[in-house]
Amino acid sequence: MTHVWGMTMKITTDVFESSLHCKYKAFLKLTGHRGVKSDYESLLAATREQVRLVMIDKMVAAHADDEVDRNVPLNRPHTKVAYDLRITATGIRRRVIECGALTHRCSQCGKCFLPPEYKKRDKHCHALKSWAMYHHVVHRISFEQLERMIEESFNLRVGSAEFHMMPL
Repeated sequence: MTHVWGMTMKITTDVFESSLHCKYKAFLKLTGHRGVKSDYESLLAATREQVRLVMIDKMVAAHADDEVDRNVPLNRPHTKVAYDLRITATGIRRRVIECGALTHRCSQCGKCFLPPEYKKRDKHCHALKSWAMYHHVVHRISFEQLERMIEESFNLRVGSAEFHMMPL
C-alpha cells in the first residue's frame, strides 16, 4: 500500500510492471488515470496471452490427464502489516509496510506451508524498535508514556505490553 496526498492506493501487478518501464506511467495508474492503449501495447498483450496458452498446452501434453490439476482456485495471498520509522536529516516519518506471501506446497510430501521469511517477519521493524528502546533506556521513559508518544507522534497504536515482547 502506498499513500498519495492522503489517499491509500493498492499497488497492483499492472502498476508494478508499469513502474519498471516508466515511473510517471505507474503514478498515473496508481492515481486512477487511464489512457488509451497503443497498438503496440495491445499487440504485446495479445502475444503474451497466446504464448501463455501455448505453454499451458505443452505442459499439459507432457503429463497424463490425471497428473494435471486444472481450474484449481488459487489461494489469496497472506498479508501482514509491519510498522517502521523512516529517519532522515529533516525528520522522522511513519512507514507502513504490507508484506505478502502465497502458500507453498512441498513437491515430496504435499504439505502446505508459508515461507519462513514471511513467518519470521516482525510487526515492528528495526528503526521503530530502536527509537522506542533509545527513549526507554536513555531518557527513562516508561512503556506507557512511550505508547502515548508513538500514538501522538506517528499515529501508531503500540500497546505497552508489546514493548515487552519486542525481540531486539
